[in-house]
Amino acid sequence: MVFLILIAFACKLSATPVNGAEKRGQVRWVADGDTIVLTDGERVRYAGINAPEVAHDGEPGEPLGDEAREFNQKLVLDRWLNLELAENSRDHYGRLLAYVFLEDGTFV
Repeated sequence: MVFLILIAFACKLSATPVNGAEKRGQVRWVADGDTIVLTDGERVRYAGINAPEVAHDGEPGEPLGDEAREFNQKLVLDRWLNLELAENSRDHYGRLLAYVFLEDGTFV
C-alpha cells in the first residue's frame, strides 16, 4: 500500500510544472506559427519557439510564415490544450508565454 502511495506521489510531482502554474484552454484562433488565441480571449505565445511572421499591419510576411500558421492550425485549432507557464509568464506585448501540450500530452 505504501509503495502505491509513493508511486502516485511521484507521478504527481513529475506532472507538476516547475513554477507550479498551469492553465487549460480551447483554441479559438491561430494568429501565426507561434501564437494562438483561446476562447477566453487570452493570447498565448509559445515559449521556446520562434516561427516566421505572417503579413500583418501592412508589413510583408516572412518566408514560410503562412505555412507555419497553417501547420499550427492543423495541430491546435478548436482543440483543448494544457499550458505550462514559462518562468516569465508574459512577453512585452502582454501575451501569456507558455509551453503548450495537446490533451494526449504531445508537446506542440
